[in-house]
Amino acid sequence: MENRCFYLPVNSIDRYFNFSSIFFRLLIKEYFQYFGNNN
Repeated sequence: MENRCFYLPVNSIDRYFNFSSIFFRLLIKEYFQYFGNNN
């Protein structure tokens, strides 16, 4: 029971960081592509 209560928050945090890193990488790629076209 304790193990499950510990596992669920860790799993959701890991999933959140995985999603945010993918979003952040996409944002940086779009950012450099935008400024690369302007220069």
